[in-house]
Amino acid sequence: DNEILAQLDTFIGLCEAEFHNVLLLNEMETTTTLSTSTVNRYASIPTGYIKARKASIIIDSVLSELTYRSPENLKVLDSAGKPRSFTVNNQIEFNRTSDQVYTVEMVYYQELTGLSSSNTTNAVISNYPMIYLSGCMKHFGLWSLQPVLADMWDNLFILEMGKANKRARKTRYGPGVSMQIAGMVV
Repeated sequence: DNEILAQLDTFIGLCEAEFHNVLLLNEMETTTTLSTSTVNRYASIPTGYIKARKASIIIDSVLSELTYRSPENLKVLDSAGKPRSFTVNNQIEFNRTSDQVYTVEMVYYQELTGLSSSNTTNAVISNYPMIYLSGCMKHFGLWSLQPVLADMWDNLFILEMGKANKRARKTRYGPGVSMQIAGMVV
């Protein structure tokens, strides 16, 4: 049906907007550098930023990890010096203004490039195609005013995103510790 095909890009966009709020895949992880300021405690958020994994100040090629604090728990210091902690709101906020310009290496999750006529693939469609299928079908169900269909596909969408995140965690941390007890591996 041409009316449904006309909505396909909308379904894909809505699916992507939802999974960027949930998925934290290894393929979404990237690293960037930014500079602190001697004028204020802030730096711009990188393009496509979803969530920080870690941030470190680089001094003489040595990384000194900054501690992440929730916005309400960031203790701001009045004196200039080397930042020790950070938070993220609509920008990156350090606990103090820098006494000199420092380079900060930030590892973070970045939104994947969405599907389009010029970009026909990304890590989700390649590795987790059921996420796109179930997300698009959920939005088709909502669009076509079929709540039972939408709910069924939403449940699968949530399940598939959970499986993808679990797989990403497993590959990041490897298998759990095992030991042998009475001839059995546990």
